[in-house]
Amino acid sequence: MATQLHDLGLLTTVDLNAFAMYCETVSVWVEATKALARTGLVGKTTNGNLIHNPYLSIANRAKRDALRFMQEFGLTPSSRSRISVSDGGGRAEKDLADLLFEGVNG
Repeated sequence: MATQLHDLGLLTTVDLNAFAMYCETVSVWVEATKALARTGLVGKTTNGNLIHNPYLSIANRAKRDALRFMQEFGLTPSSRSRISVSDGGGRAEKDLADLLFEGVNG
């Protein structure tokens, strides 16, 4: 994904920390989702009371945070419509949707 974002002008060296945080957040979400699949949505306390699995909160928080990062990088349909990029040489900016469409057809 980094290569594709870079090629579209959406990822530069100054963005690397934000992109690394996005990747880490996705990794947390994946691990929490795997743990949920193994352990289930509900657990029991030592007293036998039912509780939400703590991995559910972790997965939901990571999912919410990842979505914020995705919006910053134009990785959602609505955020793509608001992002335009330049070619780095000061030439006219292009809409991200146009660039993506060119990639498919070019």
